[in-house]
Amino acid sequence: DVCSSDLPDPSPGRILPVSLLAKLHLASLVGGAESPYACLEENLYAFAPYSPAITRKEKDAGLFPEHAATYGEVAPTGLEMLLQHVGGVPKGMAFLDLGSGLGKAALQAFTSTIALQVVGIELSITRHEGAVRALASLARRFPTLAEQLRKGGRHLEFQHRDVLQT
Repeated sequence: DVCSSDLPDPSPGRILPVSLLAKLHLASLVGGAESPYACLEENLYAFAPYSPAITRKEKDAGLFPEHAATYGEVAPTGLEMLLQHVGGVPKGMAFLDLGSGLGKAALQAFTSTIALQVVGIELSITRHEGAVRALASLARRFPTLAEQLRKGGRHLEFQHRDVLQT
């Protein structure tokens, strides 16, 4: 149980790695998750629909022809393996998530790498709004963690736009 075992008692003024901070903040809320990120995801997306519908306006505009509105996610363990395979995100570099949906992969990259900037770009307004809500929930429910994640000028943002027009 990564979320609730072997958690040190942080001393005042002690600097802890972000992954450990996430573990400390979330251990009291969710037990049994497979990683600190999984704890965070369970808390931020507890009431979010798995596959938010696209709007009638988006359908009428032809933004999602045929089956292009199908929603899928990369599992957290899959993204973790991919990031490990490519050597992570080097310090000072950016991570872009094109078709970011609810923002889970972008949020995971932001919390588990040293990327300076993480940007999620999503065409569907309902999915984009879900990502923005999760980010706002992080800041509201876990302000200390959110502050630690932004240290050194780090930044996570979600944009509602067409990646083909960017």
